[in-house]
Amino acid sequence: MITHIESPTEAASLAQSLLRRDRTKPAVVVSVSVTADEPFIDVAELTKAVGDDCEVYVIKTGS
Repeated sequence: MITHIESPTEAASLAQSLLRRDRTKPAVVVSVSVTADEPFIDVAELTKAVGDDCEVYVIKTGS
């Protein structure tokens, strides 16, 4: 599953989640350049590759 981070509140929540010691899965955070509308990598393919073993987040720079 891909989670899109779209607000400063969601970004803060993601940061807190990444710092939790009881987190059970690794996380991949893909940032989107301020000059782009989409990530430079194929996030769907990335998610397919990691499966359910990893949480995938997409965040626009400046969110």
